[in-house]
Amino acid sequence: WIMQRCARVMGGHCFIKFEYQRTIFSLYCPSKTWSKVPDVISVTEGPTIFALPTNTWGVAIDDSGIQRKLLNRFLKLAGVTEERRIVLGSNSEEVLGFTNFLGNLVKENPSDKFLVIVDENLDILDGGMHQQTVSGSMCIKALREELDKSDEDRLLALVRSANDSSEDVMLYKERAHGFLPKAPIQKDKVLDLIEPWWNERFPNDSSARVRIDPNYDSEFLSFAISLEDLMETIELVDDRISESTESEMELKKNWPGIREKLHILKGDLKTMKQTSLVRRILVHMEQLRGEKVPDDLSGRWTKIRNLIISMRC
Repeated sequence: WIMQRCARVMGGHCFIKFEYQRTIFSLYCPSKTWSKVPDVISVTEGPTIFALPTNTWGVAIDDSGIQRKLLNRFLKLAGVTEERRIVLGSNSEEVLGFTNFLGNLVKENPSDKFLVIVDENLDILDGGMHQQTVSGSMCIKALREELDKSDEDRLLALVRSANDSSEDVMLYKERAHGFLPKAPIQKDKVLDLIEPWWNERFPNDSSARVRIDPNYDSEFLSFAISLEDLMETIELVDDRISESTESEMELKKNWPGIREKLHILKGDLKTMKQTSLVRRILVHMEQLRGEKVPDDLSGRWTKIRNLIISMRC
């Protein structure tokens, strides 16, 4: 972050790339040979900062309603205009048809660039029951193999996931072009997240620079999850567990759907400010994993629910 800021002061940008046997740090900034430097350097134009080109589409997909809302805000803060923002994942048709939809959109707009953000685990539910999990990174891999090189060269695809081990990130970068963590994001740092991936993908893109506006205000949009945002998922888990408590067979039948809702809730909590209370809740949620129904699921969920509700205080 500090290096990015320093590079911006010089009107340039930088990025870091980790390889198996080395780490590459690259800095790009405008310069002139000494013989061409004037006695007095004009600074009236001001420095430039990174900005997405105006012909950029922002396409995102997530199976969580809260995350779709956040991704729409993210793309707006990144500078993608409303008519070029598309956020999908609300139903099985949007998930299963994502690769074809995006491929057609890229082909239909041959002069534009595409910033694509995909959730790694796209769960398809039918009547609250888990039916299928689609890998977002595999969708991107299939798309990249399908597109002509000229079309694929206009695409920057980033995988967004709460699973961020070095092995996971390496896999995402093999299938897509980069990775975004599911973590709290300050609204004035959105472009800082995109900039290194964009510069690595499009190193000669001079259109991704704008003059700093002295009146620019990055505080124009709220970018946070509230307890009210979480309540829909909490109530769904409540309903599923209460429906299943009287029958062990019914609980086993409903557990995959309950588990996926808990996974979505966990991902949403990870994008909130990581207070000691949020971290405590996440520790409890980590214990509700696996194929088998956890012991005393109802009691453990009640404890987690009460901790989440206490965030209101």
